[in-house]
Amino acid sequence: MGPVRAWLGIAITGFPEFGQFCFRSFSRSTQDSQVRCVYRFRHARVTGHLYSGDFRISRRAGSAARNRMGETLAKRSLRARALAGEAVVGAMVFECFTPGIAQILELAGAEFVLYDMEHAGLGLETLKQQCSFCRGVGIAPMVRVPRGEYHFLARALDVGAQGVMVPMVESAKAARLIAEATHYPPKGRRGAAFGFAHDDYEPGAPRDKMKAADQRNVVIAQIETERGLHEVEAIAAVDGIDVLWVGHFDLTNFLGIPGEFDHPKFLDALKRIVAAGRKHKKGLGYMPADEQSARQYKALGFNMLAAGTDQAILMNGYRSIIGSVRSDA
Repeated sequence: MGPVRAWLGIAITGFPEFGQFCFRSFSRSTQDSQVRCVYRFRHARVTGHLYSGDFRISRRAGSAARNRMGETLAKRSLRARALAGEAVVGAMVFECFTPGIAQILELAGAEFVLYDMEHAGLGLETLKQQCSFCRGVGIAPMVRVPRGEYHFLARALDVGAQGVMVPMVESAKAARLIAEATHYPPKGRRGAAFGFAHDDYEPGAPRDKMKAADQRNVVIAQIETERGLHEVEAIAAVDGIDVLWVGHFDLTNFLGIPGEFDHPKFLDALKRIVAAGRKHKKGLGYMPADEQSARQYKALGFNMLAAGTDQAILMNGYRSIIGSVRSDA
């Protein structure tokens, strides 16, 4: 990129839609001033220096983590792997909507982060920021929307989510509407807007962008009511639904056995969901709360696992350390 004449001193921070910026102010009258900024965006690190008002940008290789991201992108997408029954691991976030949570989870081994809008009070503006914090990190942002209406689904995808989870899917008709809202024509009826957050503001052919989005974005239907369980076979058969996800607590509630995860009714429900998913070649998802449940549900056939909840994991970690000090007193 050629030099850009900078006529004014600048001090710019906080544009999460475009990644991470850090510009320090400089004096136009200082001929020998040199200001360095770092712009991390789209899996690369770009450095700029200001020499007497000239802004030159050079590209260099990123850290080992960015290199791993490049290797990951060369492999099959998370969606393709989930559909193939391969293990895809991540985390659900309900409380820790911070700038650093994506990086922290990626370093912990997560491949995706699933933000919650159903119970946590998360709004679209905050979701857009969270999705932007995932850029260049190597972790895919996804979201559980409050319900399966178009205005939740399409807008969540437009602000940068690369997957959507829909709670309480109870029929094939509902599943088809979800599939329509999350895919572009001719497969679906998602409205088109390009050069926005969901395509990293880049130019390009609309046809290529639509194809790439439909191949990348993961559509997850939660089976968490007795009605959804009854219709799970029909839901799994819908083209455009990629993953069947057990909403374990609600499912026990609607089965009349709240919180009884070892009850025969619940265990039988798990078998029915796994069977439907395997028959129709769908991914199978679950949120394990600890190592034991993660191993248990993986053994049952669930291949898309998101650790959670974040607040419980955080609380347990602090409690363990604080408790050890108090017990020694």
